[in-house]
Amino acid sequence: MAVNVGFEGTLEASTDGSTYSAIGGANSVSANLGRAMLEITDFDDTAVNRIAGLKDSSVSVSGHYIGDDAGQVILKAAAASGNDVYIRWRPDGTLGFVLQGKVENYNMSGDPGSTTTFESSLQATTAWTVEA
Repeated sequence: MAVNVGFEGTLEASTDGSTYSAIGGANSVSANLGRAMLEITDFDDTAVNRIAGLKDSSVSVSGHYIGDDAGQVILKAAAASGNDVYIRWRPDGTLGFVLQGKVENYNMSGDPGSTTTFESSLQATTAWTVEA
């Protein structure tokens, strides 16, 4: 199995899930593609039993702030409006996953003489999907 070195994939945002814009300046992304685990143990069981529950996911992205970048503009607008946004991450540049969710936060920071950075987190509003 090949190991990706560095960030070689694509990270994009969309307002409608069909037309995507690259999130320029992004240099870090983290995705939690989880699901709830439900305990269903009976009193006479000898070990804890669980079943898979609903999917639950989040995505965090950070990097260099670019004020007029189309992908960053989508994130900022969704943070202000509360509308859903779609994130498509293809770690290897070809296949990946899509998450629809709400922007939980969009933060910018900078110091004199340094680069301004941004950080944004999203929480899923639907089940994440895998591209095939």
